[in-house]
Amino acid sequence: MRVNDIVIHPFDLPLTKPLQLKRDMVENRRGLVVELRGDDCRGYGEIAPLPYFHNETLQQIHNEIDIIKNSIYSLQWDAKAVVNTPGFFGEKLSVYNFAPSVMWGIETALWNLTSDYLKTPPRCLWKKDCRDIIEINGLLSGKPQDIKQQVDILKKQGVQTVKLKVGRNTLEEDLQNIAYVRQQGKWKMRLDANRSWSVAQAQDFLQRIEEHTIEYIEEPVATQQQPQLKSDIRVAWDESVYEQQLPPTKPPYPQAVVLKPALIGGIARTFQWISWAQKLRIPCVMSSCFETSIGLFMLANIAATTSPIANGLDTYKWLQSDVANPRFAVKDNHVDLSQFCNIVYQFEDNSRG
Repeated sequence: MRVNDIVIHPFDLPLTKPLQLKRDMVENRRGLVVELRGDDCRGYGEIAPLPYFHNETLQQIHNEIDIIKNSIYSLQWDAKAVVNTPGFFGEKLSVYNFAPSVMWGIETALWNLTSDYLKTPPRCLWKKDCRDIIEINGLLSGKPQDIKQQVDILKKQGVQTVKLKVGRNTLEEDLQNIAYVRQQGKWKMRLDANRSWSVAQAQDFLQRIEEHTIEYIEEPVATQQQPQLKSDIRVAWDESVYEQQLPPTKPPYPQAVVLKPALIGGIARTFQWISWAQKLRIPCVMSSCFETSIGLFMLANIAATTSPIANGLDTYKWLQSDVANPRFAVKDNHVDLSQFCNIVYQFEDNSRG
């Protein structure tokens, strides 16, 4: 196989409400869709650096489009030979040292192209006994009055796993939110602190919530290296994963990992983390960076190859519109990938980049 033509589609999609990203409010999701055309097949990927999370900018990527396109044109591969080799394209492209969002977009497009050529979903190219149905966790964030409204919605949706943001409110408000959410259902409960506390503050917080059953807490301490805390509650890595890119070679290890391929640096690196975690029996949770349906479908395909655990892909609700029809959607707290076989992609700008 080889790519015959490449079309770059810029997109600028409005959000349903402004999104707080560290120091700024974002009202639109901007990026590029990479469309690859082969012999009677097409593949799509998205390159969309998230402000304040990616070091690369969209303008820098625009400036490197010719290099990106030439790297793709240089590839030739046997479609059937790459089956069961999720690291194939990442290894081929590693010499270019592309930024994480670029690698994610290119690899997604190449795997989608190969998938279309073989008429086989990406997940089934990587693993024979993959799943079609993926569980999605619900997300809770805000003051106690906000949490009550959000909980009512999630209960009606039949959500089985929830993730509650902590560290943004006062300690008492966080404790109030946890107690309320815990009382409202038999769901699994996760916490995400986004490195909000010192070691002493994190230790105090964990001691105060030990009465509750918590699946794990993400990144409680405001340091790059998450310390060992004295608690029975598992600590998960999120920021620590994409900051160090590759899995650690010696302890201490996290007790769960949250994987964002757009920040880790693509599909090949994500599967390195998955393989490492499976050997150590560490749970893997796939998580999104406010992608369009192109990225979300690929994230769900990756999740389908891992152990059945709820994944953080509910950011689809933030996009007012999308580039895909039908777009990525969750029903009864799950995504059934078998229902998304004939997706049509629509772009306002079809000019070559």
